Parts: sequence; C-alpha cells; structure tokens
Amino acid sequence: RRPDEPAEQAHELASTLDATNRLQDKVTRDKEAAQRGDETTRTDRAQQHIPRLEELEREELERRERDRDDRDR
Repeated sequence: RRPDEPAEQAHELASTLDATNRLQDKVTRDKEAAQRGDETTRTDRAQQHIPRLEELEREELERRERDRDDRDR
C-alpha cells in the first residue's frame, strides 16, 4: 500500500459527500420551486440521485472496511 492512500481515500469521501450535499441542495431548491408552482419533474429527477449516491457511499465504506480488515490480518 502507498503511504498517501489514506489521504486519497479521505479526498474521495469528501468528494462524494460534497456531491451528495450539492444534490440535496438542488432537491431543496427544486421542492421550493415546485411549491411555488414551477416544474415538478425536476424535483423527482433530483431525488432519484440521492439514494444512488447513498448506495455508492455505503459501498465505498464497506470496501474500505474490507481493505482495513485485510490489512489487519
């Protein structure tokens, strides 16, 4: 393993978290727009991405835990 891997993993996680936060902000803005009578399909489309991002985050965390377990053996 390379010594800079923890920093790379932290960067990947931060990037994923940033993307999740941006999508959640978009969902909030789209919901507010929908409440004002604007287009509602945008809200639905943005909401569909959040479960996928959460799934990707879970998979990444599981992969890191497996890697850590492998290192500990």
